[in-house]
Amino acid sequence: MSRTLACQGLYIGGGGGALISPAMAPDEGTTRYGVTSCNGTNLVLGHTTAAQVGERECSEGKKCSAGSDNAGDPCQRDRECPNGTCETRCFFGAPLPILDRSLAGLSMCVLSEFSQSSHGGVNCETGKSFLQLPLDWRVHLTWYDQSPTIPGHQPCPICVGGTLGVPDSGTCEGGPRDGLACEPEDTAYDVGDCCSGGLRHGSPCSDDSDCPGSECTSGCTLYATSHDCQPYASSAVAVIAVPVGLTTEISTESANAKGGFCGWCYDVEGEGSLCFEGDPNPGQVRGCPDSAVIACDSASGVDVSECGDAVPCKGDTDCAAPYESCDQRRPGAFRDASVRTISYGGARPGSLKDHSTHRSTIVSTFCIPPVFVPAIDVNANLGGPGGLSLEGEAQLY
Repeated sequence: MSRTLACQGLYIGGGGGALISPAMAPDEGTTRYGVTSCNGTNLVLGHTTAAQVGERECSEGKKCSAGSDNAGDPCQRDRECPNGTCETRCFFGAPLPILDRSLAGLSMCVLSEFSQSSHGGVNCETGKSFLQLPLDWRVHLTWYDQSPTIPGHQPCPICVGGTLGVPDSGTCEGGPRDGLACEPEDTAYDVGDCCSGGLRHGSPCSDDSDCPGSECTSGCTLYATSHDCQPYASSAVAVIAVPVGLTTEISTESANAKGGFCGWCYDVEGEGSLCFEGDPNPGQVRGCPDSAVIACDSASGVDVSECGDAVPCKGDTDCAAPYESCDQRRPGAFRDASVRTISYGGARPGSLKDHSTHRSTIVSTFCIPPVFVPAIDVNANLGGPGGLSLEGEAQLY
């Protein structure tokens, strides 16, 4: 039995969870690269900076802030920047709303940031391309509908009434910049029929029976988002490191004997806590056993700087008791426990020598680690696989 994956769709997690699958990736975004070297028709692509093309189109990784002891150094987390912070330089696409099917309050607003500088390559004769995108997904749980007057649930603040490419042409609804000017960065898309309220507010529905405490209504839409209309910083609950490798070719992954596409050291035997190694939550809260590799109990006085990052693995031999099993949270992929193969086919843009725009599709399968926030890990079924296809245009200047 096969299942067709949606173009422009973002798929998340293993064979369980409650997120609506797929989330539709923001369209209309632009990411620019510079050519660092050439070998015949093969071009090596390097990152651009915010100073060159702006924070919404650049591809530079994070750096330590001006007040840091090591200001300007590449970084991924604040702990790497003594007396300062690790600052985002570039965003990948507009803020992404991801709806939760079972409980509207657990719908997410995700900001994609370049954690490290992106790079890639392209053959300007054939259009064969690849891009390495080391991303951080900054996950916000906004809890409430950010624009309650509009049918559907808006987990991200939205930019209404604006025109793509025209600064300050719209108005923010929701978030700290509510009522202020904005520039929309993607287009709205129709969700179809959805629940008008209740716990499943905004979730797709067939009839009123799908909507306890409310009605199934038509005309539901996820509206355009913008980095001018970000959520409150206090609603950020996790940062997920996601290494996305995009290609115009075929991207295929097959499950292992356990039904998993990805692996992190996991406690499924003996203590059976179902914790992933690296969980920073104290044992008395989650019941996670002590690791033989990482000291994650802050009460011990041991440096816990390594905590909060799951331990990736290829097989059980890479893991040590009590986290002796190499697993993802549940077998399968994208809310289907029976999935054993994920396959995407990209599309080359053809020759780029004429410096015109050419239609292209770039695709990726990747792994998304657990983030140790139960509301996210359980609902999104993380750690587990991810899949993405993006339709757009490629152009050499």
